[in-house]
Amino acid sequence: PVHLVPMNVKNAVTGNYEWRDVPMPGVGLYRIQAERSGNYAGADAPDFGPDITKQFKNKDGKMVSVTFPEWCKYTVYKLMGDRLVSYTALEYWEENYATDSRNSSAPNAMWLKRPRGQLAKCTEAQALRRGWPEIGQEPTAEEMEGKAFDMARDISPVAVDKAEAAPALEHYPQD
Repeated sequence: PVHLVPMNVKNAVTGNYEWRDVPMPGVGLYRIQAERSGNYAGADAPDFGPDITKQFKNKDGKMVSVTFPEWCKYTVYKLMGDRLVSYTALEYWEENYATDSRNSSAPNAMWLKRPRGQLAKCTEAQALRRGWPEIGQEPTAEEMEGKAFDMARDISPVAVDKAEAAPALEHYPQD
């Protein structure tokens, strides 16, 4: 249910990109957590929008033709007391697909091979996050596959001048 995803991550200190294994939940983890909550009541089959065929430039600069569903809608159900509550997500293929490189607009191999399956997993993860916000809000490995990850800021500890340092917090007493 958890994936180690190799990602090209920008180092906030050096400004260079470096490959790192980033642990990320998979949609399977969200399914397990929803089931373990005791109130998961199933899901509908994904509903897809019309197929679109579009040209994309791949990493070699060549144009490739790709056919994909415009969108996917996924509904999950949660039992709340004696009521069945639905949570629906709608995701667009062009807002979710992963490219084959940073310098390309063409989808990577997995999104070329399984455009419906990949989009359905991303949409299901969104629906599960809506129904069970307590189980996790970070994007899944399926959603982040093939995407670059920029660190917003470096949170590594740095030495500070003692005059500027924040006062030390007192420890709570045992009682």
